[in-house]
Amino acid sequence: MIDNKMLNSSDHDILILVHAKIEEIIREMRGIRDRFDIRIEGVESRVLILEKLIDEINPYKIVKMVTECDEFVKEYKIKTQFSQSILKSVPSTIWVLFGAFLMYLITQWNTIVNLFK
Repeated sequence: MIDNKMLNSSDHDILILVHAKIEEIIREMRGIRDRFDIRIEGVESRVLILEKLIDEINPYKIVKMVTECDEFVKEYKIKTQFSQSILKSVPSTIWVLFGAFLMYLITQWNTIVNLFK
């Protein structure tokens, strides 16, 4: 009977130690849960801010505007290059026509002089 009481006493002591450790683990887990909840709340608030910014900025509209501007710039460059090439060719065309006119005058000089005699 004495052995049984000692066994019960040592079992009781072990159970008290186990209970104390379980209580400590529970407190630590509550602390971890509280910190985790705080982190989740922070993430949720940042997500809400980002969603609000996306609604205000409307990135799809901005991308569409940038694409349209890019297309306009490309068309403008093409039109400008075409206009420049035409403007560069006009003086040379005028000189060619002027030269052809001078050649005509030179070849027809005698006929023109006879007209005014």
